[in-house]
Parts: sequence; C-alpha cells; structure tokens
Amino acid sequence: MTDPQEERLARSAKKPRGHFYDPPEKIELVDGLSRTEDGERWVFVGTPEAVVAAGIVPMQLLPGQPGQPTHSVTLRPRGVRYSGPVHHTPGFVKIFRKLDGRLRVVLNMSAEERDKREAERAKREADAAGAGAALLAELPASVVSYCESAIKISGGRWAVEQWFNNPEWLEQGEVTNQARTQVLDALKVFDLVEIERRLAKSEMKEARSVIFAAKRPSGRP
Repeated sequence: MTDPQEERLARSAKKPRGHFYDPPEKIELVDGLSRTEDGERWVFVGTPEAVVAAGIVPMQLLPGQPGQPTHSVTLRPRGVRYSGPVHHTPGFVKIFRKLDGRLRVVLNMSAEERDKREAERAKREADAAGAGAALLAELPASVVSYCESAIKISGGRWAVEQWFNNPEWLEQGEVTNQARTQVLDALKVFDLVEIERRLAKSEMKEARSVIFAAKRPSGRP
C-alpha cells in the first residue's frame, strides 16, 4: 500500500516551479497591448502573444499553459530582495485571463522606475512650492498672515469664504468692504497655490475638486 505522504510529495515534485521569474529589463509596447498606470503598477491588457512579444513574461508562465493555473498566475521576481509585503515587491506580477481570452497583467514597477518617479515628484513639489510662494508674495503680508490663521482655525479656505459672505456677520459692521474684498481675493490665490500643490503630487482628483469649488459663485452682494 502506498504511503499518502509519499504520494503528495511525488505530486508536488512533478509540479513546475512557476512561482519565480526573471522580471523584464525593458518592455516594448506592441500591437494588441494597452498599458495604463495604477500608482506604482503598470496594468497591461492584451493577447497572450502580445504580452510575450512585449517581453513581460515568457509564454510558458501564462495562465492556461501546461503546468500553470487556468485563470490566474502570480509570479515573484527572482533575485529581488524586498523588506515589505511580497505583493509590493518591485517586479511582482499577477496575470489574469479574461473571459475573451485576453490577459490582464498587473506588474509592479521596478525599484529604478520608482526612484525615478519619486525624484520627479519631489522636483515638481519643490517647483510648485516656489511658484506658490511667489504668488503669495504679491499679496500684502498682513493679508496672507490673516488668511493662514483663519484657514487653520476654521478648518479650510471654503469655511473662511462662507464666513466672509455671511450676511448676518457683515451686517454687524465688524469688517470693512475693502478688507472683505482683500480676503476673498487672497483666498482665490490660496486656491491656486493648493491646485499647484495637488497637481505636483499627481493628486488629480483632489486638484479637480479644488478647481470646481473655486468656480462656485463667491456669494458677494
């Protein structure tokens, strides 16, 4: 009678070792393959032939190939050391077979690409900070200081704008129309500075929200 443990060991020995692969040094976009970005990952969609021609992974490691799972394959980069979670490892890739036979490949960017993008982002943020400082420097220092304090206390630029457009508060005569105009105009400059900062960080969704909010009627009487 055969030992069940020996049978399991024999079956596992026959399974191909497809858990590791050599990550691509260069990827060529070819016909039948699209590419988008998702944070620090590339997302490719295309035919198996296109994925192979692009140099992402060899054909024998794709889902559905002999010895590979039918619907999805997860591959770890060979020779890459990473201290974080394995699915964050540069070069880590997951390949899914779509219903139409095409593949969806989610590939973590290489460490070199991540470093390059981080340096570019840092430069954009520094440039945006310089541009923002130049814009604020054109305003009276007292107005800038007041707006910064008001924004911090109220919790946001829009809260300050609403306060300065509050009819009941304005009827009390505690602020002159000239001062009110200065503050509201300055807040628009603060909006521009925030948009520059968000765009520099590639926070497109947040930048759009600032732009759309800035387009709202100010509510001036």
